[in-house]
Amino acid sequence: MAQGNESEDRTVVRNLDKAYAIVDASQAFDIIYQLEGLGCRFEPVFGNGKKDYEAQTPYLVYLNEHSSETEWFFTEAFGNNWGVVIVTPDEIPVILRDIKKVVWGRMFNATKALLRVYRPLVLNSLIPAISAEKQRTLIGGKVIYAEDSLGQFSLRYQMSNGVLQIAKISKPDLKREIFASTFGDNHGPR
Repeated sequence: MAQGNESEDRTVVRNLDKAYAIVDASQAFDIIYQLEGLGCRFEPVFGNGKKDYEAQTPYLVYLNEHSSETEWFFTEAFGNNWGVVIVTPDEIPVILRDIKKVVWGRMFNATKALLRVYRPLVLNSLIPAISAEKQRTLIGGKVIYAEDSLGQFSLRYQMSNGVLQIAKISKPDLKREIFASTFGDNHGPR
């Protein structure tokens, strides 16, 4: 089992451009309608044009600091095991490709299975249990935030010199940290 360093760290991760939420539409019947109602920018992770299928897929939602979708995520979705936040320099097509690469895995009996790494409870169980090599593949140059089982704080996962770093971030500090890392201390666009 791979071990990471867990701490109550308040270190802000810098030099990452974009913040996305991955929201699992299968967790609540109206997530897709909420996203549509916000008029926000979002992409289905596994879309094939069929509305029934897309209602069950995770969606990648672009987050801006002062937007309605960001406020929705932190007030409605956080605490419900609906999704995780990724801070990265990558564009949407790269993020979608990376998600698709890691969600299909092999179970202990070698059966191919969907690993719903975009659900916080799954991610928090999976990351400590996989090898360091798989942790590097999953996290890479991204920073991933996933709520704890009670929705009271978030775990921040990132790699530092090839070693998994885990830090607890309080719910009030989470949004501030994410947007300080994407826009710098002034919280404005670069």
